Amino acid sequence: MEQEKANRISFHELDQNGNPLDAETATSAMDSAGREGRESTRFSTNPFVIILWVLVGIMISGGVWVHMDMMSPGGGVMGPVGVSGSENETLIQVLRNFTPFAVLAGLQGIIGLLFWHAVQWQRKRQSDKQSAAGLR
Repeated sequence: MEQEKANRISFHELDQNGNPLDAETATSAMDSAGREGRESTRFSTNPFVIILWVLVGIMISGGVWVHMDMMSPGGGVMGPVGVSGSENETLIQVLRNFTPFAVLAGLQGIIGLLFWHAVQWQRKRQSDKQSAAGLR
């Protein structure tokens, strides 16, 4: 009887911090993409970044549209809905003043978002390298 207990080997699965995992939280060593470990394969998006991309697109396209409408020959309206007209003179002046700044802010937003995506990509790449080095 004593011999059986001495030869018995038990394995305990650990997470990346060395904490033991129970049977319910443990998953297989290979995920669906064939990578080792418990990396999240779910595509996660930051809703604030999506909202920023939408706002940047609205600022640039709206600014260009208003500028093109203001500078159209004869002061006519480009498209079915325009901002030119004698009854909206105050609105026209405000839009004419803010249009270049809206386009500039949109371009700066694109640069900032691209920088943010580059930093996130670099962090993910470094964490993938570290996890691959830890598995060896």
